[in-house]
Amino acid sequence: MATLKGFLNPIKVEERDVIISDRFIGEDGQPLPFRIKPIRGDVLNAIEQESLIQTGGKGGNVDVTTDTVKYVTGLLAASVVSPDLDAVDIQDAYGASSARELIDKMLLAGERNRLFNAIRELNGLDKSLDDMVKEAKN
Repeated sequence: MATLKGFLNPIKVEERDVIISDRFIGEDGQPLPFRIKPIRGDVLNAIEQESLIQTGGKGGNVDVTTDTVKYVTGLLAASVVSPDLDAVDIQDAYGASSARELIDKMLLAGERNRLFNAIRELNGLDKSLDDMVKEAKN
């Protein structure tokens, strides 16, 4: 039986460093990690809402789809702590004017996918409800 206490004091999900590429090298010659953070449901909801595309359907109905590129880019931009994607100097270096635009200009396709997968894992978006129930039972 669940108790209220368990919901008041959840286990904290910590930020995590992930290496997504060997292209970003520190002064010590080692690959630089990206620091990512978990995001709350309200932040994810805002990203999902921003990613909706409404089109006119038949008979006056409105069709709604998700712009997956916008969704992924929004999730990446909201989750990356370091490097600071809002820093003007890094945006200027890549010719970007926002964190989302910087993600697109800074990362190669594979790097973007590795970062996205790490963020999905950190936020538990890579698990089905059945998987989570099995883990909880063990």
